[in-house]
Amino acid sequence: DYHFRLSLQGIFTLTENSRVWNIVLMAHGMDIDLQSKVLVNGCTPSKVDLLSIKRSFVSEFSADVNKRTGLGFVNKPIRIENSSIGYASVLDPGVTITNSVVPPQTHVNHDIVKDEHDHRNAPIGFLRHAFDEFQVIGIY
Repeated sequence: DYHFRLSLQGIFTLTENSRVWNIVLMAHGMDIDLQSKVLVNGCTPSKVDLLSIKRSFVSEFSADVNKRTGLGFVNKPIRIENSSIGYASVLDPGVTITNSVVPPQTHVNHDIVKDEHDHRNAPIGFLRHAFDEFQVIGIY
């Protein structure tokens, strides 16, 4: 994790808004799609295989995937779908967040599942994603 973060600093300053990072996270084992936008700082190689992010925006966050039990630690996956996670939020092990907007600096210790999509987190089509990515790559 240390070396991943260390090597990330130089490259990340130039490409932090690119969805190319989703491909890097996929290569490390994360279950993520190309529609999601994730700030990579919160995703270390030791945790990414226990994170599932689909059609969501995830700002810099802290994900604790290890749950302490009487027998030691148990890994619990975190699922995020059609949601937006605010800056400096903390997600407990095994949490599922669906169709929700989590405010910044929130500690989520239970599932947040809504039946309908939150209007503040409107879905964006593939062409809009492609156009935004083209703009980011064009700037660099």
